[in-house]
Amino acid sequence: LDSAIDTVAHLLKLSDEQKLPIETYFLRHDHSVSSCDGDGCYNIISLFMLNPAHLPPWTPEQSVITVCCIRCHDNIRNTVFLPTDVFQQKDIRELSLGSDVGANKSSEEYYRYFVEHQQNTTGCGFRPAPYQQCSKLVSDCLLRMKSQNKVLNGKEERTVVRLFGLESRD
Repeated sequence: LDSAIDTVAHLLKLSDEQKLPIETYFLRHDHSVSSCDGDGCYNIISLFMLNPAHLPPWTPEQSVITVCCIRCHDNIRNTVFLPTDVFQQKDIRELSLGSDVGANKSSEEYYRYFVEHQQNTTGCGFRPAPYQQCSKLVSDCLLRMKSQNKVLNGKEERTVVRLFGLESRD
């Protein structure tokens, strides 16, 4: 997990330094936003596929599923950073997807199964959302946190949040 977070953090740093849009280092990104739950929270579930042109040759496809749980009028409650290659393990598939949907699926398929499982377990509806909308939701939350002197905890949270801080061609 740490190496995947480090890889994504490195690509984010390059994108920041070079002022490049997210699509430069992330070939594809898909996003779903939930309805608000009974505790005033909603989730942004995303799939980020790393651009193989910026990885060492012969590196297999790399992508991550992220979850950013945001309190409507407060802070980021928690995040999840899940490299899709972990779905090769049956126990991870069962835990994260609700059942063993099988190995060797595409990242997009695992993402769809993940969103569906979250919808089924939380009772919240999920809808596709553009990157800019997700970025604004995260940015607004970070501004609320700053005004309340709250900080992000850990490398995972900071990396997931930084994924929404880039410009996009979308």
